[in-house]
This record gives sequence, C-alpha cells and structure tokens, in this order.
Amino acid sequence: MEIKIVETSLNLRVEKRLGKGNSDYLLSKEVAEKQLKLGADVYCNVEYMECNDAKYMETFEMAAYVPYKGLDTLNQRGIMCMVKKEYSVKIINMFEDPHMLHIQVEKEGKTIDIVTVRILISGSNDADYIDRKAQWNKILDYLDSIENKENLCITGDFNHGVISERYRKDQARRFFNYQMFVESLEKKNIKVAPIDGMSYRGYMKIDHLCTSDKLRVLEAEYLDVFGEHRIIGVPDHSLIVARVVA
Repeated sequence: MEIKIVETSLNLRVEKRLGKGNSDYLLSKEVAEKQLKLGADVYCNVEYMECNDAKYMETFEMAAYVPYKGLDTLNQRGIMCMVKKEYSVKIINMFEDPHMLHIQVEKEGKTIDIVTVRILISGSNDADYIDRKAQWNKILDYLDSIENKENLCITGDFNHGVISERYRKDQARRFFNYQMFVESLEKKNIKVAPIDGMSYRGYMKIDHLCTSDKLRVLEAEYLDVFGEHRIIGVPDHSLIVARVVA
C-alpha cells in the first residue's frame, strides 16, 4: 500500500485582544484548491479552527474527501484531516492539549495509523518550553499505548524551536529541542524522515514526518505553496508532501 500524505499549518487563530471571534476569519476555497493540486490521499491540517470555511469544506467535499476533526472545547481549534472518501477511516483518539488526532486509514486491505500533532506555545520563555516538553511527553506516553505500531506515521508541528548543536543555559530551548525530540522517538524505533530545507520562515525546521520501521518513506519534501505573508487563514509554513509504503 502506497499512501500520499500532505501536512499543512492552516494558520488559523483568534485575535481576542481585538475583540474578534471564530466567525471573523476565513479559510478560503483558494487554499483548498492549492492543497488539492497535490493529489494526496490524506491531508493532515494543524492550526485548523471552525470559522468562515464553508467554501473550503465544500471544495474538498466536491473532490470526494471527508473531514475528520479533533478540536478543543474552548476555541473549536485543533486538527482536521481530510481523507479520500473511498477509504475506510476510524477516529481512534484525540487530545486538546497538545492538539492531537489519531486516525486509522484502510487502503487496499492494509491499515495505517496517522497521528497528527501540534505542540502548543505561549511566550517562548523557560516555563513555556518546560510545558512544551510536558505536552510532548504526553504524546510519547500515548504512542506507548498503541498496541500495533507496525504502520505508524506521526506528523505535524512540534514547535521545538530553532535547532542548535548546543543550547546555552539562557536559552529556553534547552528544555525541549530537536535533539530531545529525535532521541525520544528513536527509543521507540520511530524515525524522523530526513527532509532538506526549513519549514517555517526560512530558518526553522519544526514540521516533521516520523514513521515506524515497517513504513518506508519513498519521498518527503517541504513545499512552499503559499509564500511569505502575515494573513491569518493562509498557510504560513511550508507543506510536507510525502509518499510512504506499508
């Protein structure tokens, strides 16, 4: 079974200090059309929230995709996966903090478990990175609870910050960083797929695709589809475009 996965940060959030609500934001048909040109089996979207998104959802529906959501109670924000209608899909679990959605997709008689994650951030100080590490530990504990990890794929925005060879005592990233992220997965026989380049603002590599031993990554790349901007509701990270085989 070969499956094509695209991970996207939809860049949706509410500017509460401006007195705005979910309905003040647009997730457009144009965003959907650009995603659909990539022809994925599964679109794993982080930073989704319920908003003015009727045309976006309709565009995916017309292309024969079904949405699967794992959203927080407070803001109706979190993960949304779009999966081709022809595949059998089960929602296995979801978290609100961090955002996480675990779905199981069946294609050609085989199943793949796809866990989409976004580590939540606030402030970028020591306390924030300590909390990010606690969120990641919650994901690690959850991965341990999955009985069959043969065809396991984990993707999303892991927000470990800028990668350095060493982290100084005055850098909050010393509490949660790329090396910790990779090593914690290696202990569970899960590999981070090597992808050239950066995924955010040209200097951060925080979006990843990780797989168990039985899954083979045919290709994985960062694709800059939407360019640089500050528009809420238009993806501001490079997309991960990957093909994996079980």
